[in-house]
Amino acid sequence: MRTAPTVTATLAALALVLAGCSTTGGRAREEAAAAQAAGGCAEPRGTVAVVSHGTQGDPFWDVVKSGAEAAGRRDCLRVTYQGSGDVATQAQAVDTAVAQRVDGIVVSLANPGGLADSVTAATEAGIPVITINAGAASSAEFGALAHVGQDDYEAGVAAGARLRDEGVTKALCVIHEAGHVGQEARCAGAEEGFGAAMTRLQVTVANL
Repeated sequence: MRTAPTVTATLAALALVLAGCSTTGGRAREEAAAAQAAGGCAEPRGTVAVVSHGTQGDPFWDVVKSGAEAAGRRDCLRVTYQGSGDVATQAQAVDTAVAQRVDGIVVSLANPGGLADSVTAATEAGIPVITINAGAASSAEFGALAHVGQDDYEAGVAAGARLRDEGVTKALCVIHEAGHVGQEARCAGAEEGFGAAMTRLQVTVANL
């Protein structure tokens, strides 16, 4: 296992790449291709496990996966990626990474309660963890080094205020992942910015 400062710097860089990929899909794919062309090392310097709540084939998380792999090639790291909408499967993936003594873990916290024990066990084992996308409020509590992602509540406030300013009087807030703390926070923020309650519509990704 490499020294803590090196692992921390690598994880931070990887998390920032993931954050950029999630918002700039086309550019991220181009950069991933460039990194693949330029990459190459005789032996990876370590292993970073990326665990997300994205399901296979989700275009948002497919870009994140590509960005993670590109960052690994760039920094001569072995990057593993596992995505599942089932929090128990996510927790198992984190537990497996801990058992394998990986050099770092990047994990999304759409359902912090279901991942609390696993992520805390990772940090207590001395494995650096950075959380991404969702669950910012729980990141430090679980011992993670940092969280990379937007403030979902404030994003919702901005969206709700824009709807209000456009003269909208009735609005829906769509939640496409049950139990996702980030989406719940966005809806709460949207109602705050809108100045009125919104109808919350629960759907599945397959029905969008």
